[in-house]
Amino acid sequence: MIICFHDVDMLPSPSLAPQYLRAMPRDEEEEGSDGIDRDKGGAVRVLSAGGCRYDADGCFGGVTLYDRRALDNTNGYPNGFWGWGGEDNAQFARCARAGVLLERVRGCDFEDTEGAEARSVSRRFPYDPVGAVKAVP
Repeated sequence: MIICFHDVDMLPSPSLAPQYLRAMPRDEEEEGSDGIDRDKGGAVRVLSAGGCRYDADGCFGGVTLYDRRALDNTNGYPNGFWGWGGEDNAQFARCARAGVLLERVRGCDFEDTEGAEARSVSRRFPYDPVGAVKAVP
């Protein structure tokens, strides 16, 4: 199972489907000579957009894909953040503490819509499936 977290302002190119769907990385050795299970933390894949604000080694966020073990071992994203920013840095620290294997895929093709007018973006996506959902009392 792969669980994906995605910033709402990062629109992926259809060419990225293989990055979303391929198996998560695993350490070649299940257990090292020192007896430590090197795969116990799970894995996270960070899709790094080329040439924009997410194109840096220190950046963790935008689009992150977790295997179940990594998400369980980090206890998911923190709930204490409101608004924009900070949650990705906190989650990166959780991944480091849990020993999660990090794979960074560089040069991914995204349209970064941060700052774009909502009207121009909404014209590109006229059907909103969330609008079809009915609330249950």
